[in-house]
Amino acid sequence: VILDNPFESDEDRMDTVMTLMNTPKPYYPSFFSLTFYKGTELYDRAIRELPGYEDEFLRKDYQAYKNTALNNMARLAAFLPSGLMRQLIVMYKSNPESLRFKSVLAASSLMSFLLCEPFAGPLKCQEQLK
Repeated sequence: VILDNPFESDEDRMDTVMTLMNTPKPYYPSFFSLTFYKGTELYDRAIRELPGYEDEFLRKDYQAYKNTALNNMARLAAFLPSGLMRQLIVMYKSNPESLRFKSVLAASSLMSFLLCEPFAGPLKCQEQLK
């Protein structure tokens, strides 16, 4: 899954979250940060439309995506039960800057990191969290 596309809207990013949430489990996705490489059409577009991207590919780690709510929700959507993800989506759409949303997102991220990803895998986590 490629994240950090500056040409995407938040609605596009939410579509990614929904797609990952609705993809049948178990699966284990890989996440990457979009990197513009010289000689590609996307690089040329970035140079035209986004000043400062000329040498980004020289200093960027494509495996380190930005720590944003929507990026974190995309990762969580692969592991957490759909019911919990739906609640996160409702809270995000209501107010992504609220302390309640940020707290639930942080708790969900910790739960996923400790329980779902390393030990049980996506399917087991779905069963454990029901």
